[in-house]
Amino acid sequence: MNWLRHPNRLAILIAGGVALAGFYLLNKQATTPGFMGTPRAPAPETAQRDRETGPARAAPPPGGPFRVVRVIDGDSLVLRNGEHVRLIGVDAPEMDHPDPRVQQYARKARDLLKELVEGADCRLEYEPEDLRDVHGRLLAYVAAGDRLVNAELIRSGHAYAYGKSEYSRRAQFLMLERTARRKHLGLWALSAEDEETGRLVARYKTLNAEGRKRLLAAADELVADHAAPVPDEPAPEAAAVAWRDADKHVGEYVTVTGTVVSTYNSGKACYLNFHKDYKKHLTAVIFASAFHRFAEEPERYFDGKQVRVTGLIQEYGGRPEIVVEYPFQLETIAKPRP
Repeated sequence: MNWLRHPNRLAILIAGGVALAGFYLLNKQATTPGFMGTPRAPAPETAQRDRETGPARAAPPPGGPFRVVRVIDGDSLVLRNGEHVRLIGVDAPEMDHPDPRVQQYARKARDLLKELVEGADCRLEYEPEDLRDVHGRLLAYVAAGDRLVNAELIRSGHAYAYGKSEYSRRAQFLMLERTARRKHLGLWALSAEDEETGRLVARYKTLNAEGRKRLLAAADELVADHAAPVPDEPAPEAAAVAWRDADKHVGEYVTVTGTVVSTYNSGKACYLNFHKDYKKHLTAVIFASAFHRFAEEPERYFDGKQVRVTGLIQEYGGRPEIVVEYPFQLETIAKPRP
């Protein structure tokens, strides 16, 4: 071992050892899956499956039964396990909406959902492609006994069918909404001042004394046999202001009457203008998120009609506007016959 004592020979030996170790490490990194952060290649059968069907989806949560411990509003609830659930396809009025009538319908929807599920054991079904919303809530169809709660809220007129997105029961829910609308249930109940009532008044005025007498007698019989239930709590009346004075009532909840002289739908919002100079005068705005609540395209249906719009006046871009989120905020008024 005397040759190791020579300085040059010892340095050559050490350098050679370092080179061999480096070569070994580089070779192992290139051939070992996952080594030093190198991505692992998928197994052949996994790669083949992903090419044909895509990566496997996460399995949906169990369907229950789960105990419902709290109802938040007309379309959301809380389970005993802490999960917050949003009902698929159901669009109930908002509890914190500034319009008292919206609040009233929101309470009715919440109360019905409480009656159906609170304290009960329910089963949940899911849409595999869409398990949670942007707030992290579980999206589900909720069944209480043999009743699908989502469908019951829409069938009774306590909620709208959500039509903006696709889901498996979308066609069924939209059909239930059309039926509730036709029967004037819940949200679709006729007001005392709507267009149909105006037409009846106009027809009454065309009758002679004998015709009016017979019509009133028939109406008495109809009321006796088909009286509508009296509302639990009447909605408070909004102050009436002239549409030309809307800019003087910014921040107030009011009712404005006027004629829609022009309309425009940008795709993101529909604008109903009360004056040709819409940049300075009152405009009623319906955002795209509310389009599905209206039976017809607002820009066509309301154009040229006299309307009554109720809501909170806000200032936007130097002009007053009322944001309309629900159909009952915007009523057409029948023009009396000359």
